[in-house]
Amino acid sequence: MAMRCDTLTWLSRGLSATGLALSIYLLYTYLHHDAPVCFAGGGGGCVKVEHSSYAQPLGIPMPLFGVIGYLMLMASTFVPGERGRTLGMVFAFAAITASVILTCLDVAVIHAICYWCVSSAICVRYAPRHPQLCSLCTR
Repeated sequence: MAMRCDTLTWLSRGLSATGLALSIYLLYTYLHHDAPVCFAGGGGGCVKVEHSSYAQPLGIPMPLFGVIGYLMLMASTFVPGERGRTLGMVFAFAAITASVILTCLDVAVIHAICYWCVSSAICVRYAPRHPQLCSLCTR
């Protein structure tokens, strides 16, 4: 059973690292005023989202929140036991809530979808080590 939790921890770290890389890339393109490479939809959605008024709340680039969030999520994977799993779930809940709100804004207000943002939302959805799955390890 210990292997299962170890696998979940490494999966969480991998998804957190992937989300962190996505966020760093988007932060880089945002700060350098470059359009992110977009493999679907001609890239218009990514650029439209990047240039929207929602891309910089309180003057802070949105991808910076992603970088900080993924760093916190990854840090939680190095905290052992229930405390680490709980921290990960709290960070993930906040990030998933933000992703849902931002996706709704993309669709309903901005009328565009950024596939990088969707990829980040998928990473954060599956990154946390679920406490109930890991509790199997202690049985």
